[in-house]
Amino acid sequence: MDNKFVLAFLAIFSNVIGQVFLKGGLGYKVDGVQTIPKWAKILGAKPLEISFQGGGGLSQVVAFITNFPALLGALMGLVFFVFWVALVSKAGLGFANGMMALFFVIICVVSRFLFGEYLGGLKLVGIILIMFGFLFVAIGEQYGLPIQK
Repeated sequence: MDNKFVLAFLAIFSNVIGQVFLKGGLGYKVDGVQTIPKWAKILGAKPLEISFQGGGGLSQVVAFITNFPALLGALMGLVFFVFWVALVSKAGLGFANGMMALFFVIICVVSRFLFGEYLGGLKLVGIILIMFGFLFVAIGEQYGLPIQK
């Protein structure tokens, strides 16, 4: 398997993990109430609404740093960035973005099971279209003909 596919997998995986831990650690609103999933509470997450409206700046930073799932999510964002830069430098932006489209499919499915998010008909159609696009990019990268200028 080509090194760029491994880099794409690592970038996608680290991005999904980072997003899940950020959302789980910071919480999300359900019917207007800030909610933390059970698995995130076990890891020490506390509800945290980040506000840029003044008041509580340092206390919000401390609350974020002591919130293990949220901090892990942010750190995974940095890991994703490293893999993303490596992928773009090795394979080019067209390939990298084509591969990263798979992230949207994975995060929709994971969010459905971990956070109970809605996964309806239009989302499913979008997922199917993204999967076809992903396959076209992957197949085109392996077997496609180069376009001459």
